[in-house]
Amino acid sequence: SWMGDVAIIDSDGRELPMSHAIVAHRDTTGAVEYFSSIGIDISGEKATEAALKESELRFRGTFENAAVGMAHIALSGRWLRVNERLLDILGYGRAELVQTTLQDITHPDDIKSDLEMLQKLRDKLIESYSLQKRYFRKDHSLVWVETTVSMQATAGQSEPYFISIVEDITKRKEAEQRQRLLLSELNHRVKNTLAMIQSIANQTMRQSKDARTFVSRFTGR
Repeated sequence: SWMGDVAIIDSDGRELPMSHAIVAHRDTTGAVEYFSSIGIDISGEKATEAALKESELRFRGTFENAAVGMAHIALSGRWLRVNERLLDILGYGRAELVQTTLQDITHPDDIKSDLEMLQKLRDKLIESYSLQKRYFRKDHSLVWVETTVSMQATAGQSEPYFISIVEDITKRKEAEQRQRLLLSELNHRVKNTLAMIQSIANQTMRQSKDARTFVSRFTGR
């Protein structure tokens, strides 16, 4: 007997994939008398298989070429799959990063809030969340990121996992810090200026007999 996938040409010239089985029937001497042939049209299965392959290629293209970091993370926090942009953000090689966990590279001050939100996802209290946090790069420097996380259910016995989209916002955070410093300095200088003007006004008022004299002297000073 023989079994395998073959293709036949339909009456309209289309190629149809078939699952084909051929069985040789022999007489008492062992000579082949005839063959049985069974063919099953598997064009539907092949079309589904091709669609799945195309979908997987589209997914890989989107995942790997995204302008933001993307990752699949196990419920334990272990990195399952990461794209090139995330590796650039964190400074790790792919083989290195998948040996670590989310907790390993998260700043200690940010771990608690992150794990609390992940637990809410597991408990189905929320569908997704966004969080600004700090990661340690491989060289131990800090990088600020904004991460958006959701949970992906799976079929069968496969364990669900988290999908994380990671954007590097370090420059934005540095700009915000500079702005806070500038506003603080401006606030300090304005207070000093107002205090000086108030002092001038008080001194001028004590030396002025009427409002007209006050205005003239104050403006001069």
